[in-house]
Amino acid sequence: MPEGVMEPMKKSNPGVEVLETSESVNPNGRSIAIARYVTKARNGSVTYSLRGFVAAGDICGDLEFYSSKEFGAENADIKKILASYRLTENYTPRFKDLFVYAKILFDQGNYKKQPRFMKLP
Repeated sequence: MPEGVMEPMKKSNPGVEVLETSESVNPNGRSIAIARYVTKARNGSVTYSLRGFVAAGDICGDLEFYSSKEFGAENADIKKILASYRLTENYTPRFKDLFVYAKILFDQGNYKKQPRFMKLP
């Protein structure tokens, strides 16, 4: 996993603790960097998370899984999903893709960021 990928999350939320990082290769030969972490809220609630990162050139895919119970990449359902993970390097985003990405940025309070495929003339 690239150094520092989880650092912004840890800085913005001191309740985040990285439990494990690892790497696996899915059947189509893509290397997947995996981070498993727990977030402890002030009210005492706990959320377990797992993120899988895939990259090719300047394109990155990020899968996120959440649960109130602890789990890991060895979970059969997670393994199945990671094995099917595809990154299409020449994919052209559609309106729905752009809308979802814009909502993610908005929900994170990142109002100024504009990905290269959303550049306005």
